[in-house]
Amino acid sequence: MNLRTKLIFGGLIAVTAVSISWMLVNRSSDRLEASESTHQPHQQSANEGGVAEVVAETKLNGLTGISGLKVASGETGLAQAFAARRHSSMLQSLAKLDAEYALDSYDMVSYANHLCGVMSGGHQPASETYLDLYRLGVSKGLIEENSETEASYRYVDSAREAFCDLGVPSESPQDAAAMSEQRRSEGARSRDFARLLELEKEFMVDGSDGPVEGMAKILASTSSPSVFKEAADMLVETGWIPPGYKVPGFAHREQQQMIAGLGNFLAYCALIPNGCGAGSLLTLRACMPSHCRPGESLQQFFARNFTPDEFSAAQSYANALLAMRWRR
Repeated sequence: MNLRTKLIFGGLIAVTAVSISWMLVNRSSDRLEASESTHQPHQQSANEGGVAEVVAETKLNGLTGISGLKVASGETGLAQAFAARRHSSMLQSLAKLDAEYALDSYDMVSYANHLCGVMSGGHQPASETYLDLYRLGVSKGLIEENSETEASYRYVDSAREAFCDLGVPSESPQDAAAMSEQRRSEGARSRDFARLLELEKEFMVDGSDGPVEGMAKILASTSSPSVFKEAADMLVETGWIPPGYKVPGFAHREQQQMIAGLGNFLAYCALIPNGCGAGSLLTLRACMPSHCRPGESLQQFFARNFTPDEFSAAQSYANALLAMRWRR
């Protein structure tokens, strides 16, 4: 296959309530195979992100009818937080939000902390830049010297310098279980997320349809993009399939889950104008430090690292999720 570097089952949403959080599978290599390295991502405008831009790019994104969505972009603070290019600006925007967006706030702060935090790479003293970390890895034989990889580290450094105007943030729990518990505790200030956690527990007890239906209702109605994605991820774990979605015949079970996870992210991006565009915090969180390209959106990053069939199937899955919101 292709890159698939440590991106599914453990990453972008720091620790989700279920196992699906990344969109790419760690297959056998940390580099693109030659046969796939020539695959070009779906081309999108550099000014990608807002609802108007998404509508104009429907042919490229594969997402239809975005203009019919009632989404959180109407919340100025949330839209500004996702689009922020400075740490301080992001925090100022998040401070305007009420508890309904507690999970979004927690996730955004976590992404910023990851970008701006100390980079030790397991070594002391900690590296001051990602380029330092790259050179250290090369010198110790941990990273293969590669001009594209080096360029990615340089790009992350420039983005980090531009965004992290508040310096290095205070340390947060590094243990996965502690991070998950903290995220759930903070996010539960949102009524939708608190109810979602209750439904998850109910499903784990009896596996009945009731909790699944409840999760689907939250997915269709919540104003929080993070709660939307959390509900979508939980539903994948239950074996649920969104109405109108046809499972691709080429996909085995693991691949179907991977496609659904990617579809969740594509739908999530449709709910956060400017949040997944080139240089955004979410895009950097996905590609850093080794696989970033200047001017590349999160959607383009995914398109580059999935086969065309997988990406197309994920777009169909995302459309099915979004259609549930159009019908409400």
